Amino acid sequence: MRRSVITTLCLAGMFAFCNKSTSSVNSAISTITIYDVSQTRDSINSTVRFKISIAPQSVTQTKVDFATDAATAKSDSDYIPKSGTVTIDANQSEAFIDIPVIGRKLRQGIQIFYLKLSNAVGARLENDRATATLINAGFTALVWSDEFNGSSLNTLDWNYETGGNGWGNNELENYTSGTTNAYLQNGNLVIEAKKEKLGSNSYTSARLTTNGKQSFTYGRVDIRARIPSGKGIWPALWMLGSNISTVSWPACGEIDIMENIGETTPSKTYGTAHWGVSSTSHLSGGGNFSLGSGLLSDSFHIYSIDWSADKIQWLIDGSKFYEITNQQITGGNFPFNKSFFFIMNVAVGGNWPGNPDGTTVFPQKMYVDYIRMYQK
Repeated sequence: MRRSVITTLCLAGMFAFCNKSTSSVNSAISTITIYDVSQTRDSINSTVRFKISIAPQSVTQTKVDFATDAATAKSDSDYIPKSGTVTIDANQSEAFIDIPVIGRKLRQGIQIFYLKLSNAVGARLENDRATATLINAGFTALVWSDEFNGSSLNTLDWNYETGGNGWGNNELENYTSGTTNAYLQNGNLVIEAKKEKLGSNSYTSARLTTNGKQSFTYGRVDIRARIPSGKGIWPALWMLGSNISTVSWPACGEIDIMENIGETTPSKTYGTAHWGVSSTSHLSGGGNFSLGSGLLSDSFHIYSIDWSADKIQWLIDGSKFYEITNQQITGGNFPFNKSFFFIMNVAVGGNWPGNPDGTTVFPQKMYVDYIRMYQK
């Protein structure tokens, strides 16, 4: 009946009314996305270009406000602050915002600042903040990365570790290979923990490593990820010494870039170094950082280490929260001057997080936007 009324009105000459209604519907389902950007910063002034896209294309003009926000890169020192409104014309799919960067050749680590969006008109915001990463040319070079932009995981760099043997922590999941629990989607690696029976395990997940394919000694590691949360959920981004098959753990050394306990500390990231001659003489040192508000699972964050010959520093979104020096690493062995490989996984249950219960929602997903390795 309602369709007949609208048709009658249109036939009566009220095409403006119908077109306006159609435009509103199309605009309402369009989404605006802003993307991170990363580039080398040298001694010459330059520009960081943020890309904004809208999908599907709107039949009307779309507008959104923007403003820069300082982090480890400071306004008027590292970049020129800017705010305003960007317009995406009807039937267009993208626009760009250029932010001036002040040229300085610094011997210091990666710096970041943000561009925030607000007050979208004619569409809704898919995300409201993007990160600009400034790679100071006097300090580092990008030696390896995975941006996860393809259609499938690059097995020239990554291995699947499989099995449900508890992994030394009484974990409950069975790690699988293939795309069941690890896949690429919209420029992210997705590691998905599911509540499903496999063998004697009641959960499945994925554990990926670069062992034998990509390993490094010293450098800056940046991993941009959005982690899951919930009782018994244990996401981790970490590293192990490449000689683990000959000297075993913890003699090989372990560097935990990010660990999170999904229920008890959902706003806290842990960074830890592990070492020792044997499992009975295991030693560790670490620190943590808590968000002022909200949960780590609410949005993407950049989890980093800055690893040199004399210390390891842990950072979140470019801000250091813990450091351990060589003088603090005592107890019979020193593994942190050798090569390490990367591991990414989402464990379910275990000695540290405890087991899931009726409050735990499945599936749980960790999204990894990129991993980047810089060296001097």
